[in-house]
Amino acid sequence: MSDETQNPDPVTIVRTHFVKPGFKEEFEEEIMHLSKILSQYPGYLGVNFFRPLDPADGDYRIVIKFRTENDHKNWRASEDYKRWEEIEKKITIAPPRTYKLDGLETWFTLPGNRVIKPPRKERQYFVTWLAIWPVISVLGPIEAIIFGDLPYILQKMIDVAILAFLMTYIVMPFMTRLFRKFLYPKGTRKILDDNDRLINEF
Repeated sequence: MSDETQNPDPVTIVRTHFVKPGFKEEFEEEIMHLSKILSQYPGYLGVNFFRPLDPADGDYRIVIKFRTENDHKNWRASEDYKRWEEIEKKITIAPPRTYKLDGLETWFTLPGNRVIKPPRKERQYFVTWLAIWPVISVLGPIEAIIFGDLPYILQKMIDVAILAFLMTYIVMPFMTRLFRKFLYPKGTRKILDDNDRLINEF
């Protein structure tokens, strides 16, 4: 079984770069160039760019999303990525801090792909439970009527497919907005709000 079959969920890569003093303008130009290069790669879903909240800092954050882990691996194995690594070394003071979000964690991405470190696990669990419970309660009787004559395994395959679609594209985006204050404490929300304008500039 391929990696893509095992992990079909979108993959979000968050990288924090520590730019050398005097190289901020060059770094931003390189990021603009990088976004054009990435757009040519299959499975690339978008990039967001966050400038430092404090102008005195050199911490830039880049959030890149790919359709699958294989798409991400193909980018990492490319010559374009190797060239980008060499540029990073020249204009940053340390290797970037990198972490990956996939699976359920991507449900807690706020609208506009504003990705930060995900909420605490117990808060993710509570909001996920609160979202799944009414969906299953409503879908169950409806699906029993529509798919009741199908074999049990096939019924469950359809149930899970519908549930996953609703949760990923409709329910969880709504729940993340609705429970924004619960999922992201006050200090975290300030970072998100202050970065709204910066995302739109990229």
